[in-house]
Amino acid sequence: MSAQDQIASDDLSRKWLLLFALPTVANAVQLMPVTVYITGFYSDDMGLPLALVGLAISLTRLSDIFTDILLGLFSDQLRTRWGRRKPLIAIGIPVAILGVWMLFVPPNDVGVFYLFFWIIVFNLSTSLIEVPYAAWGAELSRDYDGRTRVTGFRSVAQVVGNMLALSIPLVMQQAGYDGPRNALYGIAVAYAVLLPLLALPLLIAVRERPPRDAPTLSLNWRASMLVIWHNSAFRMLAFGLLLFFGGKAISSALNLIVIRSIVGAGELFPLMLVLENVFQLVAVPVWMWLSRRIGKHATMGVAALWSGLFSLPLFFLGQGDGHVFVAIIAIRAIALSSFAVLIPSMTADAVDVDTLEAGRERTGLFFGALNVAIKAAAAIGILLGTSLPAIWGFQPSDAQHSQEGLLALRLVYAVLGPVLVVASAWAFWRFPIDRVRQLELRSAIDARLATSDTQ
Repeated sequence: MSAQDQIASDDLSRKWLLLFALPTVANAVQLMPVTVYITGFYSDDMGLPLALVGLAISLTRLSDIFTDILLGLFSDQLRTRWGRRKPLIAIGIPVAILGVWMLFVPPNDVGVFYLFFWIIVFNLSTSLIEVPYAAWGAELSRDYDGRTRVTGFRSVAQVVGNMLALSIPLVMQQAGYDGPRNALYGIAVAYAVLLPLLALPLLIAVRERPPRDAPTLSLNWRASMLVIWHNSAFRMLAFGLLLFFGGKAISSALNLIVIRSIVGAGELFPLMLVLENVFQLVAVPVWMWLSRRIGKHATMGVAALWSGLFSLPLFFLGQGDGHVFVAIIAIRAIALSSFAVLIPSMTADAVDVDTLEAGRERTGLFFGALNVAIKAAAAIGILLGTSLPAIWGFQPSDAQHSQEGLLALRLVYAVLGPVLVVASAWAFWRFPIDRVRQLELRSAIDARLATSDTQ
């Protein structure tokens, strides 16, 4: 069986799944520091105002509303001898390396405008790679559980990348190069090496499944948004994502600040991140098993409740509770791998609804919209997490913090964020596509395609 036949079938071998998942390792190497280091690094180590850092990061997400949708649409319509998805990924590789380097290794005298500009470049490069890559992954299998198997491999690769990114600061710390600046430098070097090393074998060795419909240039950005909005399954999924990732972004943006300013155990931060990822990795097969038993949507609801409820005790911790803090974060992290495994798989199921109604595949369009939903949620979460404590006078770089500022930090971190995460469970439970419905959709799509092929 050829590579193309193997990768297009539902009987995906571990070899092709592993080859497809490898670039996710490199992606995680740069993504993890963005979520856990950048806010604290630019506001504390670089001395920029916390509220302005959060505002800069949040505003740059607005451009993604347009770029991710258009990139997804363009990748659906692109026809080249190399495929639809590969050219955009290849273009994104050098741009991503440049964006990561400038964002992670800034000069000493940077301002908010520098941060704003290079986050825009970083976001664009990430979209150039991730939107077509995610769409390509959704097209590897048409089976309800097969799609979860594909995303399961990617989820494991993501945790491996996270662990690699976390090991770099620990190694540098042991070598005498401590602090976020040195950590980010080491991670930027590793990313510049790993991204081409892991992505090029996939681009060279694996062929895409060719589209079964002709390209159309009739859809513009506004029409694309209407297509997305009219898909009720994707609309409910996106609503759940806005709540969940909004709450999660608050936590991610403030983890480093909270463990330093409230718990007083900044030295435990690397250990916390390692344990967080270990627990995620161990939980991957558990969530895959549970989704086969009760369905993806119900599993997502359980995971959201787990993540949100285990966050609430963090409100009561203070100085001297470092190890308890780390333990709660690790237990809470069990839920996070479920989202990496199931969200792309559920998005592919929602795409089936559009494919049946429209008579053509628009996978890239919906995965562009998925990226927009996640980034918008992250932007909202970061903005809330950084601006609300700042309103009460909290600034991480201050030598002393007021009780009002610390209380505001606690409320935002351990109450507002978890409440949003718990609320997302309702939306995930209402996702309308289960195993039976997805099988009906695929059967109807195959019947339509068979009819069109005979005409």
